[in-house]
Amino acid sequence: MSRNIAVISDGGGHATIVCDTADRCGLLVPTLGEATQRRLSEILPARSGVANPIDFAGQAEEEPEIVPRVTDVCLADPEIGALIFAGHFGGYVRISTPELGLREQAAARDLVDVVRRHGKPFILHTIYAGERSPALDPLRAAGVPMYRSLEASAKAMAACWRAVVRPRPATTQRRSHPDRARVDAILARASNGVLLEPDTRELLADYGIAVPASRVVTTPAAAVEAARALGSRLALKLVAPGLLHKSEAGGVLLDVAPEQAADAFRTLAARAPDVARVLVTPMIAGGLECVVGAFRDAQFGPVVMFGLGGIDVEALADVVFRLVPVDAAQAGAMTAEIRAHRLLGALRGRPPRDVDAVVDVIMRVSELMADVEPLAELDVNPLFLLERGTAVADARAILR
Repeated sequence: MSRNIAVISDGGGHATIVCDTADRCGLLVPTLGEATQRRLSEILPARSGVANPIDFAGQAEEEPEIVPRVTDVCLADPEIGALIFAGHFGGYVRISTPELGLREQAAARDLVDVVRRHGKPFILHTIYAGERSPALDPLRAAGVPMYRSLEASAKAMAACWRAVVRPRPATTQRRSHPDRARVDAILARASNGVLLEPDTRELLADYGIAVPASRVVTTPAAAVEAARALGSRLALKLVAPGLLHKSEAGGVLLDVAPEQAADAFRTLAARAPDVARVLVTPMIAGGLECVVGAFRDAQFGPVVMFGLGGIDVEALADVVFRLVPVDAAQAGAMTAEIRAHRLLGALRGRPPRDVDAVVDVIMRVSELMADVEPLAELDVNPLFLLERGTAVADARAILR
């Protein structure tokens, strides 16, 4: 896709906003070649601008058939990679007669044919995008992107261009080498499509992601034994189906000493007496709380996410996304794109975090998402980013 776009509109004001936004987003609106301008002049009245942007000067409101014709001429220009139409299409009938409404619907069908034939990106801006309009139905059915905002239309086209020209991951050696039979066995433990934390931890570990040691216990005595084996400061978590947000439900106790483990187990078990399973794991000292996640988008497929974690992921929404697969360069770029990226580096005498380690986690999660088709969502939050390495503090997975 070339970043040269054509802009056609019902009025100069619409075109100005689209062109200004497109320019800020890295797109170009070049003057059309003489041959293209000549063909447009044969279709449009003399008062219309044909250099780019193209201004219908009100003619489309009387003759909607010119919309697909002008679109056809512009997309046929080899120097033009995409087109944005801005204006009132879908609502011409409101300022005219029912007969013109039928012509507008026919023009919409012709427009779909033109866009499909050229195979170049096309975005429609119309102030009627959020309303029911028979003239817009063929475009919606064909999947034509449609926006009510002029700025959003230009930004969407710029995003399309960036997605096309972004560097593709080079074929590199895999970082993870999971035991597929073991992975299948882990997935088989899902309860109502949800992998509980111990199983999700095991899945991550199978992909080479650093997961602190842990034990699942079912009695106070076993909790004490596990606590003595694992450390002096511990986290105890309730393991129960349907309990996705353990902290909010009172299912997590932190800074538990080994001698407190029995009472901590009883406290948690009382909150879910039918389950009585508790995960014991060491507390993670220091580190920056991050999130690495993944999900399957209905249109784009598997997507990986990185950002600030813990409660900040909801409070600040400082996260970035990439389509799977990602290579080291893309994963590294993700860490630099969050607004709080300075927290990952050296700051006021504090050593930098191990960015290479979180890049490794992002890549392994990308591989996991590409490999495991039944996986719908994966959430590693928080993932503590340390001075050396990373540590998973919590994780959950949802299957399709």
